[in-house]
Amino acid sequence: MTEEQLREAQAKAIRMKDVSAELFPIFEAVEKNYLETLMRSDIEDGLLREKVYHRVNALRDVRRAMEMVIAQGSGAAAIIAKLSRPNTGRKVKA
Repeated sequence: MTEEQLREAQAKAIRMKDVSAELFPIFEAVEKNYLETLMRSDIEDGLLREKVYHRVNALRDVRRAMEMVIAQGSGAAAIIAKLSRPNTGRKVKA
């Protein structure tokens, strides 16, 4: 990755953190609603239960994707910080 790509990943992560702070509580409320629907549903209503199952998984997938962007940006920030440090002249043993 180039330094420009690292900085873009870092900036994207910062934006995603802001968005996720707003969306994650909403995701939690929606997921809770879905799970309550699942618990209240008739065990014989397989179609409804399957739909709820898929919706919960889709919601979790979106959350996971957002968390991955944040994690990648944090990693990029660490690399940028390491690259920005002045060279102390010490050699690393392999």
